[in-house]
This record gives sequence, structure tokens and C-alpha cells, in this order.
Amino acid sequence: MSINRFSKFVSLMIIITILTASCSSGKSYINTSVGEITVMRFEIVDELFGGFKPDKPGLVILLISFESKDGGRIDGFDEASKNVFLTNSSGDRYEIDVVGWEYQEDYLGFAIPEQESVLMLNWPGNDPIPIEIQGQ
Repeated sequence: MSINRFSKFVSLMIIITILTASCSSGKSYINTSVGEITVMRFEIVDELFGGFKPDKPGLVILLISFESKDGGRIDGFDEASKNVFLTNSSGDRYEIDVVGWEYQEDYLGFAIPEQESVLMLNWPGNDPIPIEIQGQ
């Protein structure tokens, strides 16, 4: 990874805090069709790797990173995550806009309105994971 690319990524993100955790270490675990995976972090970015940006003004990307139970890449992540979505307190639903692998983690990207402050990550077969967006 080049320093310029990493600097650009870091300068565009706002850190988000997970409101709940399913274990004492503070990490959330999700059971999927490809095994147990770990939610690593949530970030808001204006642009993803390769230049992907939301197509409407006022939207940002919520980037959610995951890794396998053993700490590596998740084989079959694209298929396992195809029915995942976000909801807000009004019941609005946000579908996945991008699935990828970068910086040694699988990730999902959702285009959301920049004013969103509380969302739920909904992964079928698991309890929703609340996400509070800080610093907006």
C-alpha cells in the first residue's frame, strides 16, 4: 500500500462507534453461511478505493470491515453477505452498494444520507447490530 493512498483514505474518514457488542472484547460476531465472522470497524468515507462515490449529493459511504474467525479473508463473503442491509429509526432501508477486499479485510459499503446518526446492521439469522455515527 502506498503512503499517499493510505493518507488519502485516512483523511476522508470519520470514525464511528459501535453501540453494542456481543462479547467482552467489544467486537461483534456474526454467524454466516461461511462461518463466524468478526465486525472489525465502521467508518464514514467520501470515496472508496478506485474512486467509487455515491451518485447523489448529500450521501456518504458507511464502510463496514469484517474478517474471518481465524483473522483472514472470508471465502464466499460476496454470497454470504448478499441479503445484508441497514435500517434507520424511521425504517428506511439501505442496500449494499459495494462489496470488496482491501487492507486485508473484507468490507461492505452502503451509501447513506450524511445526516444519519443511528443505524442498524441487519444480517439475516443474527440480532441487529446498532451503529452510532459520531463527529458529523
